[in-house]
Amino acid sequence: NTFEALLGAIFLDLGLSSATNVVHQTLLPDFRKELALGPPKDSKSELQELAQERLKESPHYKIIGTKGPDHAKQFMVGVYIKGREVGRGIGSSKQAAEEVAANQALKKLQ
Repeated sequence: NTFEALLGAIFLDLGLSSATNVVHQTLLPDFRKELALGPPKDSKSELQELAQERLKESPHYKIIGTKGPDHAKQFMVGVYIKGREVGRGIGSSKQAAEEVAANQALKKLQ
């Protein structure tokens, strides 16, 4: 909000050209860096790449259990590489639990 107010004041006092210059000098370099990095990867994708690169095997996800009523079910998922559990996660969907498990595995393996 502060930046917006400052940019608005620059625009009102000095015009569009000055406001554009401020944006180009302050925000554009960071945007370019972010664009060069590409889209952020989710933990499952990162774990997949790490496991393939380092261990030459893909991670496998297995539902360990569920709890709660059908309308608010919680899933517990384990992620395994070469038959060994490397992470475990709980989430309100299988995908969410897998993401948590992958994140935990990444912390262990890095």
